[in-house]
Amino acid sequence: MRRSVLAIAAVVGMLALSAAPAGAQETFEAAPSPGPLGSYGGFTWNNFYSYHNVNEGHCAPSPAGAHGYCAGVVSGNQAVYNAFGNAASFTSASPFTFSGAWLSAAFTSDPNAATDPRSNAATAVQVTGFLGVTQLFSTAFNVSFQSPQFLSVNWAGIDAVHFSSLPNPGQSSQFIMDDVNIGPTVVATPEPATLTLLGTGLLGVVLFGRKRRTA
Repeated sequence: MRRSVLAIAAVVGMLALSAAPAGAQETFEAAPSPGPLGSYGGFTWNNFYSYHNVNEGHCAPSPAGAHGYCAGVVSGNQAVYNAFGNAASFTSASPFTFSGAWLSAAFTSDPNAATDPRSNAATAVQVTGFLGVTQLFSTAFNVSFQSPQFLSVNWAGIDAVHFSSLPNPGQSSQFIMDDVNIGPTVVATPEPATLTLLGTGLLGVVLFGRKRRTA
């Protein structure tokens, strides 16, 4: 009898305290630069390289065309990019929620692009969320070298996010990413009606135990 009461009380307590913790924003300011991220910030970053927009001179004018390395840094001085234009990803040993990130195209080879908006052909980035080998989410997102665009999603219960670029003619296959919003996946707090039902069940167990002792 006592064990049953304690078990139900423990369940009620755990459910009542299951508030969702706040997520985190990865700005890459503490990442080693330049070079691959590897294991960083509790995640494994595959083919993502960090760079510092001031130290590496990415904010200087480019005679070969226009680039988005400088514009792609949303906060601070560092961001990451997919090295060599190849597919990139970040993974975790436990499920998480990916809420979004700022993305920009790396550069364009069109020398008129900086002054002619018609030359600003977007690079499409395919973004996919996985849990193990199972694909749960996917979206295509157009990005520009002129200014960062925010990819807003709310993908919960995944352990990997994959990125691959599909550039239009004249565009780079590299993209810039900054201020990634990542948080834990949390079981939702139950509705008050659920807690009331559990409380009623606990009361019933207590009354039943009293009835047996008085019988």
